Amino acid sequence: TSSLSYFNNNNSKSNIYSSYKNRLSSMNKLLLPNLNMNNNNYKYYLIFELDETLIHYWEEKDNCYVKVRCGVEDCFNKIYDFCEITIVSTSSKEYTDIVVDNINKKKCYIQNRIYKELFDEDDNFDLSLINRDMNKCIFICHEEEFFNAPKQNILQLTEFNGEEYDREIVFLSKELMRIKNN
Repeated sequence: TSSLSYFNNNNSKSNIYSSYKNRLSSMNKLLLPNLNMNNNNYKYYLIFELDETLIHYWEEKDNCYVKVRCGVEDCFNKIYDFCEITIVSTSSKEYTDIVVDNINKKKCYIQNRIYKELFDEDDNFDLSLINRDMNKCIFICHEEEFFNAPKQNILQLTEFNGEEYDREIVFLSKELMRIKNN
């Protein structure tokens, strides 16, 4: 089992992030970049919630730890060539980047990240800003309400609390491979 140690939050960057969020809001910028339609081989756009879906975070004494759900890297390795993978987190950019970089060791699986700084005050974001065909979007999360997306676009997994025996991503990977091969 691997855990990623994480350092305590550095609150000095919060003003930078608030400024960044305000600037993006004023620009009405899309959350994801435009696709190159001539080079778009993606069958689907998978948008994963990070916290308690792909990873579990906990604190002990003065340390913070992250455990990656079993099968995440293997799943991404199998699907990245036919699915655009986006990670969404209501955590800070700094924390999210550390965790996602640990999952995305080969730097090729995860194409996009959406951070807390891009959410509104209620931790929501406007799905129209995703800039993808909603008929091809699959939102994968542990709480159906997280994405505020149409129910037919949501694949709800159980909340991940660090259990060793958890195999939901393994099963998801098998189903996505079935879709890929059809």
